[in-house]
Amino acid sequence: MMQNIVFTCGGTGGHIIPALTLASLLKKSLPMWGLHFLGREGSKEEEWVKREGYPFHAIYSASYKRGKYLENLKVIKEIYKGIASAIKHLNILKPRIVIGTGGYVSLPVYIACGLKRIPLAIQEQNSYAGLANRVGGYFADLVFIGFNEAKKYFPPYKVFYTGNPLRDGIFSGDRERSREKFGILKSSFVILVFGGSQGSRIINQTFIDIVPDFKSDIEVIWITGEGDYEVIKEKTSSFSNIKVYPFIWNMHDAYGSSDIAISRAGALTVSELISLGIYSIYIPLKISADNHQLYNARSAEENGLGVVIEEKDLKREILLEKINELYNKRDEIKSLKKVDTHKDASNKIVEIIMKGVISESYVT
Repeated sequence: MMQNIVFTCGGTGGHIIPALTLASLLKKSLPMWGLHFLGREGSKEEEWVKREGYPFHAIYSASYKRGKYLENLKVIKEIYKGIASAIKHLNILKPRIVIGTGGYVSLPVYIACGLKRIPLAIQEQNSYAGLANRVGGYFADLVFIGFNEAKKYFPPYKVFYTGNPLRDGIFSGDRERSREKFGILKSSFVILVFGGSQGSRIINQTFIDIVPDFKSDIEVIWITGEGDYEVIKEKTSSFSNIKVYPFIWNMHDAYGSSDIAISRAGALTVSELISLGIYSIYIPLKISADNHQLYNARSAEENGLGVVIEEKDLKREILLEKINELYNKRDEIKSLKKVDTHKDASNKIVEIIMKGVISESYVT
């Protein structure tokens, strides 16, 4: 009988990418095992998981709305449905372990694991742990944290500070080769602008206002998100130094080309940027759950690899002043020390899972 591992994740790339990264590594270690994913039907996780070729199984789920108590009465009912559907799939798949990387769709799976006494490992990406993972921590056997600040949200005897699993190949961007791919001059000062997997309207709107004020040797790789792409593409059509994309899969080349970044502060974004030593202007999403992006950004700032501009303070003059300041320090920021915590996180997590849960007698 084939042995299985089940993953659960959802909502945003910040939850999905770590699960896919760990699945890729486990697939190499356990080539004869089945790797399955549980998530919402018609979701981003379904799209990305199927694109990578893994079996996907849909379960019921509903998002918790902070402060809206009457609406959350309906959510409780949906969570019960989600638990029932998760149990149904777990009964069929009989996983050796379930690995969850957060998002509200994970919560019913975590509870189902507790009820079924199935080994559960959780990976928390943020400095401020998400609600689903905080609850899931009570049912988990292992909890892997990306930032040390998150340890206070989980029982200490379960916690391993490993850093965050980073995308395959993220360190493979070669500066000269990457710039050639984007048609960027070797001597240019390159700004990478992006707002997470969905883009950021406030970053896009603020940045477009300062483009005419850039020095002549500044070039930009601008990932707008699908929603703003056509508008930004049209408005920048007369600027040959601006490269606009709705989304980029080969982020290693975007990183490899860049001197600085302007971005949101999702956990994976921060982890990748500080691991690569790219100084960044972080503009945390103010409506992020429990304001976790601000905590992530402050962590980078404390490591000397970034500065935080909160949305309430974001103005064209402030952003342009900060860019010019970094431009004038461009030789200094090239020599910034990288943070190595996240570089080997995937291997650490898989090693602990293999030793702690998947005994050698099961490996074939």
